Amino acid sequence: MALCTTLKRASILQRRLTTPGSPSCPPHPCSLLRQSFHSSAPKAVIKPFLLADIGEGIRECEVIQWFVTAGNRVEQFDKLCEVQSDKASVEISSRYDGVIKKLHYEPGEMAIVGQPLADIDVDEDAEAVPDWQKAATAAAEETPSPRPEPPGSSRHGALATPAVRGLAKAAEVDITAVLGTGKDGRVLAEDLSRFVDERRDPTIGRPCPEPARPRPEGQRMPLTPIQQQMFKSMTASLSIPHLVYADEYRLDRLEALRVRLNQDPRFRIPIDPHPHPPLPSPSPSPGPAESIKASLLPFIIKALSIALSQHPLLNARLDIPAGAGAGAPSGPARRKPTPSLLLRPHHHIGLAIATAGGLVVPNIQHVERKSIADIARDMHHLQALAHAGRLAPAHLRGATFTVSNVGSVGGTYVSPLIRGVTRSSSSSRTEDDADDGMEEEGAAAAEADGEVAILAIGRARIIPVFADPDPGSDADAESSSAGDAASSRVRRGLVAHFSWSADHRVLDGAAVARCSESLRLLLERPERMLLHLR
Repeated sequence: MALCTTLKRASILQRRLTTPGSPSCPPHPCSLLRQSFHSSAPKAVIKPFLLADIGEGIRECEVIQWFVTAGNRVEQFDKLCEVQSDKASVEISSRYDGVIKKLHYEPGEMAIVGQPLADIDVDEDAEAVPDWQKAATAAAEETPSPRPEPPGSSRHGALATPAVRGLAKAAEVDITAVLGTGKDGRVLAEDLSRFVDERRDPTIGRPCPEPARPRPEGQRMPLTPIQQQMFKSMTASLSIPHLVYADEYRLDRLEALRVRLNQDPRFRIPIDPHPHPPLPSPSPSPGPAESIKASLLPFIIKALSIALSQHPLLNARLDIPAGAGAGAPSGPARRKPTPSLLLRPHHHIGLAIATAGGLVVPNIQHVERKSIADIARDMHHLQALAHAGRLAPAHLRGATFTVSNVGSVGGTYVSPLIRGVTRSSSSSRTEDDADDGMEEEGAAAAEADGEVAILAIGRARIIPVFADPDPGSDADAESSSAGDAASSRVRRGLVAHFSWSADHRVLDGAAVARCSESLRLLLERPERMLLHLR
């Protein structure tokens, strides 16, 4: 009996030791092998993408459109969005590889320099993960890309130039609701006009929302980005005491020379078929056989550069150090900072251009080195970029003197205002070295700006004038040979009004009058320009 009990207990103990999963059963070697291998996702970090300083002390930019949405994967140099500053639009590219997690601004909102534009999930340890684990992780976390949303319902803005966007804001129209007929669905001014007409009269086209009720107190229109910059610049101009000087120039001989050159088939000003930066897409680049005709303005700008070489004070920059207007400095060893003039050898002539969004002033670089044909070619290129709203910040900074050809629009007499330079009191610093470099470049560009004089040209008019007794005049040679009696003849004359404004803190009337007289002699006797051309 005792032997049977002992055998029974031994059998039960043996079954317990050999049963898998029992507390007394040792772990299987394969299970230990399986537990020694595991996988982990790459280390990810949410990194804010900051809006860097794009120059000229600009503190905020308007978000025009987004090229990505939350959940999209981006790589370095992929376009994220397009923003517009006071006068230029810039496309922002990504500096990281990762996944877009959040967009902080909607199209049309103002983004602050130094603040996050978007949050990007950056894979910092991607290089340290084996290839087989990258593939497994990507397959496990892969999600279908978001389907494109219809126009007007996504965060992407409609394709349109800043000028058209300004017109849409003025008319209180949502630009994303307008059907564009331009290239790649770009909204044109005609599309916007058609949309406004359809909204006013639903019978013209498809049904549209009921227009807003007219307010009895008037319609409030926000300032466009260009008008905001004009507001800042002209407000700063109020601190400049202006000296105004005006004179009439006879342009008979210059106009006759221009007409002869344009009629000569051997005189052609070809347009650069590959301009830099390129012309905007709505205006295709012209072929090599196309050319432009010279107007009076390239001759005037070249003659102005010659006059500025003879009178460099009008091309100078006034530097006012901080504390120059304060009281006496404290301490016997300190000297009070004083203003100074920087005489600049180069002539970057700013050209005022009226666009649908406002007045812009790009500049022609190094006029002193260029011919009249080069100036005419640069003018044509800058005017095309300005009307398309594609001027870059480099086109708008660094002008040493400004010319306003208001006579091309209308008006004979004008009193121009010197553009005031607006500088930011402080610049925000970011964590990235690239942002620091862009801020330093923007500060240096702001310091390069600053003018002490401006010239405005009125409309050229044909009026009766006395015959010129100068014997060198071919047009009046018969009158000159007849003596003093012939010099009293009245003839047709082309006359334009030239108005100067100067900073009276550093320039007096005599300095402006001498420069104006030099310019008048060059324009009334254009052959004298040959002595100064290089």
